Amino acid sequence: MPAPKENTTETTKTFKVTCDKRNVTGVDLFSVQVLNASQDLMEFLSVNSSECSVVLFFTSWCQFSASLAPHFNALPRVFPIMHFLALDASQHSR
Repeated sequence: MPAPKENTTETTKTFKVTCDKRNVTGVDLFSVQVLNASQDLMEFLSVNSSECSVVLFFTSWCQFSASLAPHFNALPRVFPIMHFLALDASQHSR
């Protein structure tokens, strides 16, 4: 009798990304940049293409977004090499 298949989401492939160091000083080093409706995410990412970015897509009415905010805001202090962006998805929906 064959062994039962495990229900798993793990994959055997792993990817490694090398992030270039950011040249940032002061408060920008430890803060999340909130993109407003006039700012373009793709434009930001293309200018900083060799640097790693983490983007939070949120809405003001989403309970999950509200509960995640303090944890996401702490990430730049833990990973200063990366950009952390927040984008209000309700402003960018079509």
